[in-house]
Amino acid sequence: MAMPQESIWDVAAPGGRFWQWLPTPTTTSILWAALALGLCWLWWKNNSQNDRPRRTQGGRKSFMPGPRPLPIIGNLHQLGELPHRTLAELSKTHGPLMFLRLGSVPFVVASSSQAAKLVLQTHDKTFAGRPVHWTAPKIIMGPTMPSVLFHQPDAYWRLARQICVSDFFSNKRMHYFQGVRMREVSNLLVSILNVALEGSKPILLREVLQAGILNIIAIMSVGKPLQRFLTVGSGSCDVDIVRSIFETKASLGLFEIGDYIPWLAWLDLQGNRKRHRQVAKNARTVLQRIVDTRRIQHGSQGNPSPQDLLDILLKAAGDPNNKDIQFDDAAVRAILLDMFVAGTDTATMTIEWALAELLQNRNKLQKLITELHEVVGSSRIVHENDLPNLSYLRAVVNETLRLHPSAPLLPPHRSMDACDVDGYHIPMGTNVYVNAWTIQRDPSLWENPLDFEPERFLGSPMMDSIPGQYMELIPFGGGRRSCPGWRLGLLITQIVLANILHAFGWEIPIGTSVSLDEKFGIAVSMLKPLYISPLLKLESNILIDAQKTLSDLVEIT
Repeated sequence: MAMPQESIWDVAAPGGRFWQWLPTPTTTSILWAALALGLCWLWWKNNSQNDRPRRTQGGRKSFMPGPRPLPIIGNLHQLGELPHRTLAELSKTHGPLMFLRLGSVPFVVASSSQAAKLVLQTHDKTFAGRPVHWTAPKIIMGPTMPSVLFHQPDAYWRLARQICVSDFFSNKRMHYFQGVRMREVSNLLVSILNVALEGSKPILLREVLQAGILNIIAIMSVGKPLQRFLTVGSGSCDVDIVRSIFETKASLGLFEIGDYIPWLAWLDLQGNRKRHRQVAKNARTVLQRIVDTRRIQHGSQGNPSPQDLLDILLKAAGDPNNKDIQFDDAAVRAILLDMFVAGTDTATMTIEWALAELLQNRNKLQKLITELHEVVGSSRIVHENDLPNLSYLRAVVNETLRLHPSAPLLPPHRSMDACDVDGYHIPMGTNVYVNAWTIQRDPSLWENPLDFEPERFLGSPMMDSIPGQYMELIPFGGGRRSCPGWRLGLLITQIVLANILHAFGWEIPIGTSVSLDEKFGIAVSMLKPLYISPLLKLESNILIDAQKTLSDLVEIT
């Protein structure tokens, strides 16, 4: 009888069997992983200083200061849940210009008004780029990211931004939509009125604001109000748009490890890519449906003059002068998404923060209410024409943006070429964060910087300044990459805040309190959203009559 062939796993060895120490499938994986990590560490050790900003003094090189990074992950572990606050603390140790390595990606953080000026003004053109590793936008908007927010500064981006700034956000276009905005504000007030008439029932203010503001953005963008905002299961295009907007915002706000450690991106360790692809499919479907419908309308109407943003974009897409620029349907969809995603959050969160601060500073709240009563009276709602006369209201909004910018870390810039900043040589491809949150709370720039003091803006040239004019206040950024929709965002914030304070009093439910804790995301929001009760101040018929009058007026025009 033949003896069974002896397996290598059964051969005895000193101290036991081979299988007790020879590589098994599991230990083999561990050994390969250890070898890979070791090689990565050696590569990192040899190359980690090559792209670090440095200055040369007397033949000696000194690196830009910053916290010591770990192999592979760099300084990612130090960011925490509120990166703007963490970076503010680190800047106290390392200075207003500091270097971090987030994963393997080099970052410079500017934490003073002087440093911000160097990035946003002095070297504005050089730092006009955006990071190249941005997983979610590339999947959702397409590989070239034809978005005003995400795209690199080329001929297409310049055209897209010009369309937004010069055509859509122009004074003429803002005036054209004034009636629409006021109608939607009156609709918002009536929706709150319906709750107030039920007694002291609290509402989640953020949801109500998002509904009203999204309607304003939608009408100005695609000519259609989203009146069925909370309708579920109807299969309507409106509901699909709303769902796509919130899905897109959620996806764009996700942390992607592959954006910081690019050689791990293909693994999709977090499993987000499947979600991004589904979000992209949904957004593409509903937005393309709107684009196609509008094209059919244009064909039957003989190319009418542009009214909303979609009209303007389709006109640009069909302009033979733009034939060398890829301004196609993907570009139209991406810019519409820009408007929906960025336009809604900024105004919503700023209004919520403003009301939270006012509820904790009752003397400031009373001062604003008094101004509203003196300027507007008690027989009508606040109109946009009243805003120039409401100086304290504008000061309250400015102070809110100072303390609670929706983007405390301005969207990251990227150096398109090498340059020297404050004596440091910044290599090409370096990403830059400007920490607006730190600058706007700098005690060397602001007296009592942590206090909510709207009075500081009364008589100040910063009261009605444009983005980047004063580096002490940069909630909308500055330079080429400043927010193109800042004027509309500010206008919506002011008119909505004025009206909800003029028409209603607000009470905090017994047993609850207002917390100013933050939640980081695509826009920094209150960790605990405002849950407060509206109390009717103006007579209900004033709000109802305003709604009817404005609705009739918009229909006529």
